[in-house]
Amino acid sequence: MTPAKLKTEDGYTFVRQSDGTWTDGDMTFDSIAEIAASVAIAQIEGSLTLDELCALWDAGRDVPVDEDGHIESLWVGFAPGTHREEVWRWFESQHPQFLVGEIMSGIRRKEGC
Repeated sequence: MTPAKLKTEDGYTFVRQSDGTWTDGDMTFDSIAEIAASVAIAQIEGSLTLDELCALWDAGRDVPVDEDGHIESLWVGFAPGTHREEVWRWFESQHPQFLVGEIMSGIRRKEGC
């Protein structure tokens, strides 16, 4: 299995290491949440863990959404103007236990997502 990679808006590529950290060879972050808090993620390749998806979901709480449900800035590879339901479907397609309805209703919150 190839390791998960993510590319930033600035063109850097971070690869998940066996210890769970992410590095581009120069900089290392302890988690995907740290990367998302520091730079815009433009693309993700490979599979993310449920914890990583939850961290991205939490980081996305600050992404502005217009009154019609479209995101207003680049986020996790989704261009401004993408409808939030497309983002939700992407999250659900990444892991069978990631269910947006459960997360939004608070069911998953107790389990760390």
